[in-house]
Amino acid sequence: MTHAETPRPRGRRIAPVLSGVLLLLLLGGLLCASLAWRASGLAVQGVRWQAGLQVAHWHWSQAGCVVASGEGLHWRAEWPLSMTLDHLDWHDCPAPAEDNTPWRLPDLPWTPPLDLRIERLTAAGLPPLAVSARQRDQQWQLHATHQDSHAAATLARDSGDWTLNAALALPQLWPDALGTVTLQGAGRLRDGLPDGTLSAAGTQLGYAGRPQRADARLQAQLQQQQWRAALHLSDPVALPAGWQLAAGETLSAAGHLEQGIEQVSLSARASGPQGEAQLTLATDAPGIAQGQGRLILTGEQLGGEVPLRWTRHTLTLSPAQLTLPAQVSLGWDAPLAIPLAAEGMVALPLDARWETLHLTARDSEVTWQGADWRWRGALALAGEYAGYRVRAAWHGDADADGVRGAPLTLAVRDADLRLDVTVPTAQLSAPAWRTDARFTGQYQDFPLTGRVQAQRQDGQWQGRLRGDSRLVALDQGGELRLDMPWRLTADNRLQLMPGELRLQRGLLGTLLLRPMTVRNAAPVTLDGAGAHGRFALHADGAVAERWRIPAITGELVARGNAAGMTLAVPDWQSRLAARAALTEDGMAGDVSVTSPLSPAMSDGLSMTFRGGLLDAQGDWQWRDDGPSLEGNVRLRDLQLDWGGITASGGAGELAVRVRGEQVTLASRGPVTLTELDIGTPIRNLRMTLEQADLATWSLSDIYADVLGGYLRAPALDWPSPAFQPVVISRISLDQVAALQTDPVVQLAGRVGGYLPLQLGTDSVAVQGGRLANEEPLALLLMPSSSTSAMAGANRAVQLALDSLSVLQISDFQASLDMTADGWLDAAVTIRGENPQQKRLPVVFNYTHRENVLVLLRSLRIGDEISRQVMDRLPQ
Repeated sequence: MTHAETPRPRGRRIAPVLSGVLLLLLLGGLLCASLAWRASGLAVQGVRWQAGLQVAHWHWSQAGCVVASGEGLHWRAEWPLSMTLDHLDWHDCPAPAEDNTPWRLPDLPWTPPLDLRIERLTAAGLPPLAVSARQRDQQWQLHATHQDSHAAATLARDSGDWTLNAALALPQLWPDALGTVTLQGAGRLRDGLPDGTLSAAGTQLGYAGRPQRADARLQAQLQQQQWRAALHLSDPVALPAGWQLAAGETLSAAGHLEQGIEQVSLSARASGPQGEAQLTLATDAPGIAQGQGRLILTGEQLGGEVPLRWTRHTLTLSPAQLTLPAQVSLGWDAPLAIPLAAEGMVALPLDARWETLHLTARDSEVTWQGADWRWRGALALAGEYAGYRVRAAWHGDADADGVRGAPLTLAVRDADLRLDVTVPTAQLSAPAWRTDARFTGQYQDFPLTGRVQAQRQDGQWQGRLRGDSRLVALDQGGELRLDMPWRLTADNRLQLMPGELRLQRGLLGTLLLRPMTVRNAAPVTLDGAGAHGRFALHADGAVAERWRIPAITGELVARGNAAGMTLAVPDWQSRLAARAALTEDGMAGDVSVTSPLSPAMSDGLSMTFRGGLLDAQGDWQWRDDGPSLEGNVRLRDLQLDWGGITASGGAGELAVRVRGEQVTLASRGPVTLTELDIGTPIRNLRMTLEQADLATWSLSDIYADVLGGYLRAPALDWPSPAFQPVVISRISLDQVAALQTDPVVQLAGRVGGYLPLQLGTDSVAVQGGRLANEEPLALLLMPSSSTSAMAGANRAVQLALDSLSVLQISDFQASLDMTADGWLDAAVTIRGENPQQKRLPVVFNYTHRENVLVLLRSLRIGDEISRQVMDRLPQ
């Protein structure tokens, strides 16, 4: 037989058949397993065969809850069996309903040799773990790691022998904890129940941020369901919030796995910034599952005592009244019976107080099942807070997922405020805890309505405040609208995010107030010290029938219990700056104003500013007795026009004092005016303002140059019903004659005297005024058509005019009286001689009546016309 004819071995012909049969069996087994898995709650996705069985995703459900889920399962077709799992999540599902069957570990089934590795296992309360398991000859080895922490356990299926060894780095498992813990244990499983010993040792245990470190040791034994444990601390252990647990033999206990605690001895003492807490427990007798104990609180912020009793199934707290930190007291009038079970209910008729606020809980109870808990009942709050009367009420239930019940109602009252708040709680649930509270009420005469939205997002509380009110002093309009987002920072400080407060236009009589807006472009933080941030202000001004206030801009800078503000009126080039700070008895600060005095500022005033500069500074306070201010006002280069009366060169410094509604002024040195033109110029006017309250002005040391002479007065009060003397001297008669529109006489020489003045609010009167010559006088009649006509009509008049044509006067006497409406009555006596008529002696008596106000007005009008004509003439 040739090589080509050599027959194949039989085994090679059978191998393909066997492979096909095995493949069919495997596929059939997978199909049966899939059906069985689905019936047991196991579901798989993405199943394929590639160098073994691969499952992309799977999950296992029980009673409608996904117990476990995983990704990336790979079962290799090799021996021993090898399985890897990329990710396994073990979920927290509700515990099944309890039955009376004693708990036992299930018996391990027989398995072929197996290697299992889970790259990442996650479960509630544990960090991510890398887990591996190995089984050979029914001997199991388990190993788990997380960073520097690791644990190893062994279990023999046939004998039940087990061991446990672990080393745990606490900061990597719980960030607030410090130190390391080692565990060692060994024993045997008997009928699914463990027997053996377990020891744990903690080294350098502590709490982050606290310097205290301590070592701890725990010893535990378990035999035939009877257990015994003891905990010993070598040094105090740091606890959260600055507390620490004292060292010593803190706890020893014994009991039965199914019947609970049978013996306990506890003496724990903890101390912290607020005081000290001590808890003692002891059984009544060995082997009797009941006992008693006591919780004692002492210290500056702690106080009270809670006697307690416990049995195997119940812990009973006797009625007590406790003092807690922040001046909180908590009490209950009836014993509180708390079941010591995984499922139960306890009534909590609690009563709490803080300062003058009183919180009571009615129909209050807490139920729990495993880790799930629920409270239901009604809460009522009443009392005073920060001077406000407060009352609130709510009833419903709450658990870890949220709050459900009737809307929470809150009422806040005082003499000026009435506010009612409603907070819906039907949809108040985790994780957002979203709510939309609404409020209505009134502050003094201001109506208040609005809403406060709140929710928890990205780990912090945030929301929006919207409110509406109105300036009720206005006849129309004046609506106020606030729109301000807010958030609560990680350190529990409230931040006002960019928002605005807007005042709509309003009408007060004939005054139109234009809109005003206050904005914060950056967050403003509120804390116990006050506000921190900046606000920008813009007001469009105001308009009346005859005057207006242009746009105002400004900024308010808040720095806790202090603030600063600047305001500017660009059209007037005016600027105001103010500062304020809280004091022990109120507020205090300073203010300054700088502004040119321009015609634009004079709209609607009885005077027109032509120039000048105002500069003012002051210190202010606001205490229980009201506001007060003390400061200075400086004027420079003042120029104004008051109905044709012009003034220029005004300067002076005034001291201003305000007490409540009382305002007083006094000058620091003289107040001066270069010129005051009332129809005839008055120059170099100066005076001292002794005191003024805006209704009465007291002046002293008054002086002015007038008509070539001067006037002087030691003191004047305005207004005043009294006639107050003013001395005039060295009045030049040639300047008096120059006041004539159509000159009739020429005069020379000087006169003087006194004028008793009565200064009314808007008038001047003279009574018993006297003038006399202070040197020889001269009079010369000027040729005019009027004197020629008079001389031609009457011979006697002609003789009189001839005798007065040139007159040297040796004696001049005049008496003057003027009423408040301006009518002047003058009686004049002249004695002299005419040198052109052989020194003819002349005695001339003359009376005159004229309205001085009309005369001065005509002189001012004449001067104004002259100025306008001269301004129009070519240069």
